[in-house]
Amino acid sequence: MSVTSGPRPGNVADALARTRARTRARTLVAVALAGVAAQMLATGRPLVDLVYFTVQSALLLALGTALALVPRLRGSTALATVRGAATVGSVLAGVVYALAIAPGEGQGRWLLDEPVAAVASVLQHLVLPVLAVVVLRRDVLARSPRPFAAVARRASVWIVWPACWAIGMGLLITLGAATLPYPFLDPSVVGTPRVLVSGAILLAVLWSLGVLLQVRSPRRGAETLVSPRKLTDRS
Repeated sequence: MSVTSGPRPGNVADALARTRARTRARTLVAVALAGVAAQMLATGRPLVDLVYFTVQSALLLALGTALALVPRLRGSTALATVRGAATVGSVLAGVVYALAIAPGEGQGRWLLDEPVAAVASVLQHLVLPVLAVVVLRRDVLARSPRPFAAVARRASVWIVWPACWAIGMGLLITLGAATLPYPFLDPSVVGTPRVLVSGAILLAVLWSLGVLLQVRSPRRGAETLVSPRKLTDRS
């Protein structure tokens, strides 16, 4: 007489964990794209909106997360790096907006005159950064602890993205192809010395955010899109 055994509890738990990770990833992509679409709908200037660091970070986050759902690309170190960099950028965009921009917009903090613009702002500056941090810590970062040197190195790689954005914007402004959307970074408004100081402070804040996001990973470990057996420490 043969006894048919069901699925092992560990295998079921792993499958459920991967399902939850995929659901979070799809939700993140949807929120990022919805926020960008709402902003473009509210302003009616899609090409101008694409200049914003917030929008570019959201699109980069959506792209990296969507590609990570492709079976052949699951576990990609490059995509993990892209998602980390975009997450740090999204968090910084939310913090800067809440502290420096939102109080002077519309009726006050988070309350814009146009409902669609308000939806875009909440999605991009509040919902997306929070969701991105959750996904990064639970599904992207490796479960094993890392020495501080490795953490610092990863954070340094992540800030390459905002540095590239700043360089690209500088080139576009020099060529007269774009205008800087952030007055506090515009030399013609606040002066070059202040811009340099602000830029250095922002990069330092970004690096610190990158370090903090890697500290004290969830005790249960990462619920990754790939099999736990294939989970490796990604840079």
